Formats: sequence, C-alpha cells, structure tokens
Amino acid sequence: MRDYQPGDSFNRISWRASARTGRMMVKEFELDPTADVWVVLDLDARAHVRGLIRDLAHDDPLANLLANATEEYAVTVAASLARHFINQNRTVGLMAAGQHREIIPTDRARQLLKVLEALAVLRAEGASRCPSCWSPRRGASDATARSCW
Repeated sequence: MRDYQPGDSFNRISWRASARTGRMMVKEFELDPTADVWVVLDLDARAHVRGLIRDLAHDDPLANLLANATEEYAVTVAASLARHFINQNRTVGLMAAGQHREIIPTDRARQLLKVLEALAVLRAEGASRCPSCWSPRRGASDATARSCW
C-alpha cells in the first residue's frame, strides 16, 4: 500500500485502507517472480556501427575501429542477462533478429547452452527491425511470440 498519487488508476484504490487511514491509498502488486523472461535482441544492421559505416561510406578511423563493438556489446549483454536469470532459476527465452530470425523458447533443460549457441552465430546483418508484436503482452506465450514471424 502507498499513498494515492495523481495519475494512479482508480481501480487500484483500496477503499477499505483509505477509509481506515483517512487518506487515499493505492494497492501495489509485485511482479510474479516465476514469470518467463524473454531476452530480445535487435541485430538490424542499421542499429549498429558497422551498418552505419556501410550506409554512410566514410573513412572515420574511430568508426572503423568500433565496427564490431556495438554488435559484440549487444550479444554480451544478452548472454549476461540470460545467465543472470537462469542462475535465479527463471525460465529464459531468446528472440533475436539478425541475418536470420531466431527464437529459443523458454525451457529449463540446457537453456543457457542453447541461448549461447544461438548468440554465437548471430550477426548484425539483418535488414528488418524487430516485429512490433514483440512488445510485452500480459499472458503472451511462446506460441504467441512465434506467430508474429
């Protein structure tokens, strides 16, 4: 419970607690700690330095030095997130759009290995952005995620 703040949804007001305390109180809910975690990786070439260099066709030495850096950082962060949540006994899935689209459904058996193997071969060579259906939806399942491909 916490005090009401402008913009809070009216359906979150706890009328019983508000009557008891004499001020508007709002119910807060914790996220389900066992919900699936999806790591989404956008490897569209235009979102990474290498793609920008190719599109702009210039010879900036710093840009050439960093050509693979953003791709490597993105893959490293995705792998780190997957490992972190798997170590917390969460089910982790991977959705990535690079030179091809990759979906590793949420699972527990050898999941980190599956995610790392997929990340090892992905390259920022995609020509299309991540599908808009990747936006989080309450109750979305593996099948829902796959259906937008």
